[in-house]
Amino acid sequence: MTIRFRDFQDRAALWSFFAGYGLGWLAWWGRISEWPAIAFNGMQILSVGLLGLAIAILFKRRGRWLFQLRSLRIKVLGLLFFFGLMAIVGIPNYLAHDEGLFGLLGLLTIDLGAFVYYLSPLVLAFLTISEWRRFLLALIAGTLLLLYVTVPDMDVALAASFSDRSGVFMTTGFGLYSIQVGLAAALIPLSAIGLVLVRDKVSTALPVFVIGLAIFMAVYYSKRQGFLEAMFLIAFIGAFWATLRPSSRQWWTIMAATLGAVLALSTIAYQAEFNLLLDRLVGRTFEIGQVGLREFDRMREVRQLWEGAPAPALYLFGHGLAASADYVFARTTVHSGVANLVFKGGLPLAIFVVIALVHNLWTAARTSGLPYRGLVFFLSAFVLVQLFYAPLWGYVPTVLAVGLGFFAPEFARLSVQAPVPKTKRAKRSNGQKVAFS
Repeated sequence: MTIRFRDFQDRAALWSFFAGYGLGWLAWWGRISEWPAIAFNGMQILSVGLLGLAIAILFKRRGRWLFQLRSLRIKVLGLLFFFGLMAIVGIPNYLAHDEGLFGLLGLLTIDLGAFVYYLSPLVLAFLTISEWRRFLLALIAGTLLLLYVTVPDMDVALAASFSDRSGVFMTTGFGLYSIQVGLAAALIPLSAIGLVLVRDKVSTALPVFVIGLAIFMAVYYSKRQGFLEAMFLIAFIGAFWATLRPSSRQWWTIMAATLGAVLALSTIAYQAEFNLLLDRLVGRTFEIGQVGLREFDRMREVRQLWEGAPAPALYLFGHGLAASADYVFARTTVHSGVANLVFKGGLPLAIFVVIALVHNLWTAARTSGLPYRGLVFFLSAFVLVQLFYAPLWGYVPTVLAVGLGFFAPEFARLSVQAPVPKTKRAKRSNGQKVAFS
């Protein structure tokens, strides 16, 4: 059964998603650039609204067909239940808020942004190969523009001169760090999807470029998480490369050699600085073993959450929408994703999300007929590991990765039924795109 997803309302869903996703990046940039609060709050509210509109159109038009997938039905209804419960639990937060209605809406979009980004991949599943190609080109153009604007503010020699990375934040600013590191994290799952679905030179070049970007940001900012993300993508590319015919590996050889040459030349040009930065990254990586897991910064925040919650019932029901507390990271979000789910929606929400991701891994490993099994496994494992390390919550575009992992098997099953032009780049077998498994 092929779903026609190309009348006016269907296209409105796609364009609402793209507009909302783009505004999400712009709102994030506005926040770190210290734009007036009314500007970036307005953009983030509009971003979440557009993404919500895209999802609403999708389910209005295709809800009955989508719910034929039992796993998708369970996940969607589960998210609706938990976020609905969070809305009820959060009523005291709304009443206690004293910064006006617009400030309350800005706070609500942090939590509602997570909701729409969880569901957004269901819209992306209906992109054609040509639309994925254009989406990837837009991502590359936006990435290059952002790097052109922000990289001049980075000084490798100055960063290497500090005894720890806090000095780097003082010079470049925490906001610049967050959006540069977030950019690499956001591109990793999307570049992996483009690699498997599109299979042309652009989709091959993007993940190689993202690896270089992630490694550079990890070394410059001594970011353990960024290095781990790069290793995830390298492992995925290696598994994908192993499935290719020898005649199809030539372009990969060129791209790998190019990345190696760029990294080698950069290392030679900044050899002393690179050694200092690398030593700092390695030191932070092994710091966990030296200070103990209890004093690891993520675990320390989790301990503060458990000790700071005024009532045990908050572990079961969470703090609800628009929650903030002095004993958590950034007052609205816990740095560890699983602990943040407990903070927002209680233990049941955290268990629900983790079980869904583990089930995705089990499905990818055991279901031979699942399309894109390797991609499903990668997206689910990537998000599952990240949830123990990163918040992955809010209106920022990096949260899209959570939805891609959460709905990975459903995304794969829906993608093979989207209308795809029959080109050399989009080979089909029995009406389905060739799967990477």
